[in-house]
Amino acid sequence: MDLNNYDMLAAISTVFFFLLFAGIVIRVLFMRKKYTMYMEKLPLDENDYTIQEERE
Repeated sequence: MDLNNYDMLAAISTVFFFLLFAGIVIRVLFMRKKYTMYMEKLPLDENDYTIQEERE
């Protein structure tokens, strides 16, 4: 079994996942404060349509 090609595959996958992780971190760092405030309060929002349907 020839294992020469697996070295290149390991390097490519490592670079790919590092770039993916870096992209996610950059997106989080530059996210708007208003959007993050909206998203963190969303689970506690009582004006959700699913809650209103249950009350009717």
